[in-house]
Amino acid sequence: MSYSARLMVGGSSARGATIGRAPLTARDTRAPVFDVAAAAFMLALTIGFLHHADRPVTAAAYGMAGVATLPLVLWRRNPVLVLVLTLAGSAALLAGGWPGQPPLGATLALFLLAGSRDLVHPWSPRLTVLVVLLLALHLGAYALGHHRLP
Repeated sequence: MSYSARLMVGGSSARGATIGRAPLTARDTRAPVFDVAAAAFMLALTIGFLHHADRPVTAAAYGMAGVATLPLVLWRRNPVLVLVLTLAGSAALLAGGWPGQPPLGATLALFLLAGSRDLVHPWSPRLTVLVVLLLALHLGAYALGHHRLP
């Protein structure tokens, strides 16, 4: 049975588990457009949160906002690295005392990482440990920058 036939009946293949849809990592001509649009949208929202702070936005804050969102463009190549980078950028913002907004880039990166798992690349206990450690990093950064836990 061909890949497209398995896709239509909700089967699976070595390229990814499917439930009546293409795997999240499937090649699509619109994929780069989605990736760039998602990263740009998350960057705009993050910068919007920064402008609601009680202090002027610095170049460093813009840079950290970029690190917290722009790696999303490359999530199809290495979703784990993108999650780590986006959460590190968000943690840097929090440690610097910027508003405690949700980590938008990291949240989307985690969703995309989970959605990219398939039979060949399943979710593993190591990924669970990594996500828990990144959550601890994020909470610690908030505590450092805001002198309290959220």
